[in-house]
Amino acid sequence: MKQMSEPKFLEKLMSRFDEIDSRFDDIDSRFDKVDSRFDELEKNTDDRFDKVDSRFDELEKNTDDRFDKVDSRFDELEKNTDDRFDKVDKVLEEQSIELYNVKNILKKHSSQFDEINYTTKMIHNQTVRLSLEQANLNMKIDKITKSDDQKESKNINSI
Repeated sequence: MKQMSEPKFLEKLMSRFDEIDSRFDDIDSRFDKVDSRFDELEKNTDDRFDKVDSRFDELEKNTDDRFDKVDSRFDELEKNTDDRFDKVDKVLEEQSIELYNVKNILKKHSSQFDEINYTTKMIHNQTVRLSLEQANLNMKIDKITKSDDQKESKNINSI
């Protein structure tokens, strides 16, 4: 092997250091490019997430607004329903009072009908008794007339 002189050796060594330094500069430059790409990617990702976040905020606001509208409509419907039930309750209460009055009137008429029914039965019973008595009386009259007819016929026959 050949030996090199010291200045040449140093020069060669310096040139190799320069090459290595240049390679490190290239690598550093590449790292800077990669770093800048990552920065750009991070910025783009942040922008996209900001857009998505903004869209979610907008959707949340719209959803909240819609739920508020639905809630207010339900409140209004509930109020209207309550008002209608109040009206129905009032009408039912009035009807209940009227039915109570009708019930009392019907009780009064029922007792009157009971009295009329009793009186009618009494009249019917008296009529039946009178009819029976009249039938008995008719039978007695028929008997008497027959007996008178027979006496007359005996008297006529005796003549």
